[in-house]
Amino acid sequence: MTHPAADVVLRAPRMITDGAEHTDGWVAFTGAGITAVGTGAAPDAAQVVQAPGC
Repeated sequence: MTHPAADVVLRAPRMITDGAEHTDGWVAFTGAGITAVGTGAAPDAAQVVQAPGC
């Protein structure tokens, strides 16, 4: 799946969705908002912040 470029990607935060914990997740931000959330390959971003376990 292709995702749009983001300003910042927070990589590997502790994410819990539908009761399952994901350790390979990411959150993409563009401007002041969250533009996408997922697991696996993250979108391209101007800045990537590694945040394992946060």
